[in-house]
Amino acid sequence: MNTKTIHQNNNTFPGFPHPANELIEFLCGIDFVVVATSTKLITRHNATDTSPFRQWLTSHGVPDITPLAGMAIIEIYTHIIK
Repeated sequence: MNTKTIHQNNNTFPGFPHPANELIEFLCGIDFVVVATSTKLITRHNATDTSPFRQWLTSHGVPDITPLAGMAIIEIYTHIIK
């Protein structure tokens, strides 16, 4: 059984307290992932390698908003330095 199949079959991820069906979106940093839940909670998952966690999230259809967050930060930064 490959890793993708394992991730798709598990509604939970080791060391993360929220099931996949409660998650609405996420964004990634170098060694952390910030996740929004359907209960309006923002939580952080720390890991030296975020790839397995990201794979688990995306295999459950949780949208990765990292590119949007990056664009928002650039937009804020460019207004600050003007």
